[in-house]
Amino acid sequence: MLFRSDFLGKHVRAGLVDYAGIKSSPAQLNALVSQIAGLRVDKESQAAKKAFYLNTYNVLVIHNMVDNWPISSPLDKDGFFDEKSWNINGQSLTLSDLENKLIRPRFLDARIHFSLVCAAMDCPKLPSEAFDASKLDTQLDKVTRQALNDSGFTRVNGNKAELSQIFSWYREDFPGSSNADLIHWINSYRSSAIPATAEISFYEYDWKANSR
Repeated sequence: MLFRSDFLGKHVRAGLVDYAGIKSSPAQLNALVSQIAGLRVDKESQAAKKAFYLNTYNVLVIHNMVDNWPISSPLDKDGFFDEKSWNINGQSLTLSDLENKLIRPRFLDARIHFSLVCAAMDCPKLPSEAFDASKLDTQLDKVTRQALNDSGFTRVNGNKAELSQIFSWYREDFPGSSNADLIHWINSYRSSAIPATAEISFYEYDWKANSR
């Protein structure tokens, strides 16, 4: 329907984005943003809607970075996530609206937190392919496993686990209410289990731009 992977495949390497390269030749990005504005997905399947909104978020983050490039962090631009609006499925939405008022409450899927990439180094790595409704569950499992098995993202040392602040900011999106519940969920995606009694803390988020 949209979001052929050639754009991401061309500009994303190991989760890092060539913002400078895109800015020097923005036609493909601008065409994607125009297509987003013209699409309506109300009659699509749930998987197609989810894929559309996840791809839309990631493309519009890139668009906002490119519009403001060079910046060292998305936070260098006031209102990066909550001032500029785009036409998305007939609604005027900011990035914050798209994530917190639409995607999170509509889909109730904790894996989205490993697929939405906010242009920062401590975000999960941006995939170099677009999300596709026909294989979306497989893709969401993949990005979740990659993040939770990445020693830079999930930092485990014996009986201590330093987790991304994503787990603190969006705790209500993950199953259960105890640390043991959270560890159990994380372990369902890890190749090496975190001890059930591990001491959990949250490391400070690095908002430096995920540029290459």
